[in-house]
Amino acid sequence: MPKFTRTVERDRKNQEELKDMGWNVILAWECELRDLERLLNRLKRSILREYDNTAQIECAVLMAAEKKKGFRKG
Repeated sequence: MPKFTRTVERDRKNQEELKDMGWNVILAWECELRDLERLLNRLKRSILREYDNTAQIECAVLMAAEKKKGFRKG
């Protein structure tokens, strides 16, 4: 199985696990880092869709999570 296919399948599984734990998941691919302004605008739109008003946004704690199981450095 190609590496890309394995990565997509692993990401899908991890997203489902996070959603089952109550997380809202926003996926950003490494290639999107080439245009940070565009990525930031996409993330803002995704986050704003989750909240009804500014007060909710100000009270929200935004976190990023990475599952440690199977994580290897370098």
